[in-house]
Amino acid sequence: MIANLLAFHLFVTSVLFLLVGVYSLHRRQVSTAAIPFSVAMFLLGIFTLLAGWDVLSTTLEIKIILMRLRLSILPFTTIAALLAAFENAQRAAWLTRQRIWLLSLIPALNLAFAWLPGLEKYLRSDYKLGEFEFLSTLTYSNGVWFWIILGYSSLIALIIFGIQFNVLLNSKGIYFKQTLFLGIGQIIPAVLIILFAAGILELPKGYNYAPHALMLTALLNGWAIYRYHWKFTAPMARDIALDLVGDMMLVVNESDRISDANTSARKFFEISDADIGTNISKLIPFWNKLRADVQGQEILRREIDLSKDNKIKTYELTVNPARNPGSQMVSAYVILLREITEQKRQQEQVQNLVRAVSQSPNSVLITSQDGIIEYVNPSFTRLTG
Repeated sequence: MIANLLAFHLFVTSVLFLLVGVYSLHRRQVSTAAIPFSVAMFLLGIFTLLAGWDVLSTTLEIKIILMRLRLSILPFTTIAALLAAFENAQRAAWLTRQRIWLLSLIPALNLAFAWLPGLEKYLRSDYKLGEFEFLSTLTYSNGVWFWIILGYSSLIALIIFGIQFNVLLNSKGIYFKQTLFLGIGQIIPAVLIILFAAGILELPKGYNYAPHALMLTALLNGWAIYRYHWKFTAPMARDIALDLVGDMMLVVNESDRISDANTSARKFFEISDADIGTNISKLIPFWNKLRADVQGQEILRREIDLSKDNKIKTYELTVNPARNPGSQMVSAYVILLREITEQKRQQEQVQNLVRAVSQSPNSVLITSQDGIIEYVNPSFTRLTG
């Protein structure tokens, strides 16, 4: 009964990872980090699926095969997580083809040590089947290559931690939250993979509970990309520059949810951090029409009236679709709102003055300094013919 519950938990975790991977892959046009992130999620989904299968298996041969499969997957999972971290931190320039191949060398060699009979003993050997209170477990002896692959995974985990920590220090607001969730979500599997491979978390002896904690990873990563959606992490200087702009700025993703807002917009619309991720229609009720009008255009401009503190002011609204360079699909909308109330008032005064001169019964003639006639009103025309 307990073994079935443990296996069920791992199978549910596997499904969560696969769903997060599919959702992230669906958003690959929004962020280049989505593809390696999806690969990492798929690999973790397969890993937890194999772990659940291992809980239910009772034969030595099947457990050895499942163990080899898991050890084959783990190094590639850390590489995928590392690539996602670099992409999300906008450090993809470092990821040259040669470096990616170099990073993949040890995981590729690990496949040989996991499956070739002559090399397998350097990874693990002396397999035995142990019978414990509620399930059968596999015991073994670790070889030299195991400690090499463990050190390699530990190094990759430290690099991921360094990247995420650096990004976290240079982010704030919604960027900080997403980076925090993604960082924790990427660090947890890296640490647990190391602990699992080293066999440190064995309670009782012979059974490792580390894969069960991966459900937290699936939930954190899923929440990060669903609640805040994929976006590039903005440097602190960019955030400060946007906050210094007097115009209101809102960023809306392709799902019509608010992704970001500068200080001016937050004050005017009274946006809190909890409001990030809500539908933009709550702030701009006619957003659906604006979105329809902007399709196929580079930029859309409108004049709208907004009420604040029982005062109606006029704003110039600009909607700029942000398109993915590769697919040209719209991944976000940048909305700018600039108050033009005083400007409109002055324009109306000028128009009223022009209208008064035009309708005046007196003749009006306006010339330049050189004596060139620039304007005559209708009364002057009637008088002079």
